[in-house]
Amino acid sequence: MVSDKFNEEQNRYVNEFLSENDINLKWIGRQYIRDIAEMLFFDSSLFRSLNNYVYPKIAERYKTKPSNVEKSIRNAINKSIYHEKNQYATNKMLLIEVVEKLKTFSSNDISDG
Repeated sequence: MVSDKFNEEQNRYVNEFLSENDINLKWIGRQYIRDIAEMLFFDSSLFRSLNNYVYPKIAERYKTKPSNVEKSIRNAINKSIYHEKNQYATNKMLLIEVVEKLKTFSSNDISDG
């Protein structure tokens, strides 16, 4: 699995994005989203392998099934404001948005510093 980790600012940015969309800290789906966003941020080719690679890797980490990872993320989205704003939101749509916004934030952070 990718060993790269978010720095403090990136981690804070992702958590703020999730909080702004009312994805509750208590939901395991939120942690899965954060962990998957971290993987995808460092290797965007993994977007093509959510079901075959990413969900199983996260499931292995949390000692659960890949289907539980997918369902927990979907449930978090469905209970959130993100779903109200994007009625047909999918797991992949949310993950793409998180990663794209984070890449923009990170590149602005680098160019500012």
